[in-house]
Amino acid sequence: MRLLLVAALSTIAFAQGIDTSFQVSYATNLNSSDAVVTVSNSGASAANICVNVYTFGPDSTLLACCSCVLKPNASHALSAKVDLLPRGFPGSSMVVKAISSAAAVASPFCNPGTVGTGANVVTAGMLAWNTSLESATTTSGPVVAPSRIPFIPATLSPAELTSVTSRCAALAGGACSSCR
Repeated sequence: MRLLLVAALSTIAFAQGIDTSFQVSYATNLNSSDAVVTVSNSGASAANICVNVYTFGPDSTLLACCSCVLKPNASHALSAKVDLLPRGFPGSSMVVKAISSAAAVASPFCNPGTVGTGANVVTAGMLAWNTSLESATTTSGPVVAPSRIPFIPATLSPAELTSVTSRCAALAGGACSSCR
């Protein structure tokens, strides 16, 4: 019985996200609805963190990048259409990558184009989820319903970090609109 309970609780914990510095997800049906990415500071570092978010189109083009400062045990919801995509984005899907970094004590802002440099070092403490509409087929036919998807932990290679941050710097990414 205890083993079954431990397995059930482990599954629930995993479904809630994993505290890592680099996580990836996606959103679909953006042509008919918005998606919401919720980011949280788990408190693992006992300090403020920057959650740096990078969105990519289906052709792997960096569409936008922005960041939010989060205090320990705080969370923030980011709208795809307001915070994470350029105005008038015609596509229906995006890939979302999030990197957590140390927040400078003296600044209320982060720079997603400089993650991994200076005091803006990659750090643990981020949890992230995405809520978007997902298509499904039921016995009654096709249905579109909201789906909450935890971000997936991924390996952040030095080449990926350089690629993402240099492309973001070229876009002059700053604070997410709702985080200002």
